[in-house]
Amino acid sequence: MGNSKRIEETIGTGLPTLLAKNLKLVDFELPAIGQRIEEDTESLSKLRELFGNGRITVTARDDQTFLVKVPGGKIILKP
Repeated sequence: MGNSKRIEETIGTGLPTLLAKNLKLVDFELPAIGQRIEEDTESLSKLRELFGNGRITVTARDDQTFLVKVPGGKIILKP
């Protein structure tokens, strides 16, 4: 299993947008690599509205999924 990162450290990778999209917080498509900062920033804002200011961490797992720990629970994110 990979190292945990705070969700803020993943801005630009598409992870915040993918998570927000799966939670139906945003409805825009995941942009191409290199153009994800704006959408990730907006998605992070929506995630913060839902989960508050507590720690959100993302861990890449060996099975190609991500373990997202949020205040109050865990989410398995499949690409």
